[in-house]
Amino acid sequence: MDKIIGTGVALVTPFNSDHSIDFDALKKLINYVIDGGVEYLVLLGTTAESATLSSSEKIQIVNYCKEINKNRIPIVLGIGGNNILYNVPSRNSVNISSDTVLKLANDFKNIVAIKEASGDLEQIMRIIKDKPKDFLVISGDDPLTLPMIYMGGKGVISVLAQSHPKEFSKMVSNGLLGKIDLANKLHYKLFQLYNPLFIEGNPVGIKACLETLGIIKSFVRLPL
Repeated sequence: MDKIIGTGVALVTPFNSDHSIDFDALKKLINYVIDGGVEYLVLLGTTAESATLSSSEKIQIVNYCKEINKNRIPIVLGIGGNNILYNVPSRNSVNISSDTVLKLANDFKNIVAIKEASGDLEQIMRIIKDKPKDFLVISGDDPLTLPMIYMGGKGVISVLAQSHPKEFSKMVSNGLLGKIDLANKLHYKLFQLYNPLFIEGNPVGIKACLETLGIIKSFVRLPL
């Protein structure tokens, strides 16, 4: 589990103007975030618009990313079902309570972590306080990543770390090392970017950022 401590990036799926997958841009993106110092890649998460991808497209993306990554950093695969612990009530209108998370964490050895994006710091603290020692609490909320680390969280699966991998990764690593002044400085440098990133729905904002950087085009599939 130490392989998913630190900064993970929930990769977008770059598209061409005809909404086919832009594999050249995906290669550029993967190399960009790895060179930027992120610790691991997350494929086919919600940020990847995975609900709009066909099964064959998903397989192509996984195989291509593995080929480009060349075992440089770990890969986490999103499988888009009801068997991954991911609390994101802003998207699914249901909150996974701390009691439920703790019961699952204690009763099932194959549940090893939660990506927490409820925005409820009190709930997150209850989970961190009473969780099994080897159960990881990972931020799924970029603006709250550093506060969660200070409470005992072990990192993040980030959206913003795609466009700002160096700054975001350094913020997380400094936070995990207890270098609060350095981590806070980077957090507030990035702070103005958090809200605009999600105004039009994820991953519209981050794709716009990546287009500005010349890495991908900002095409998205319906319903975005």
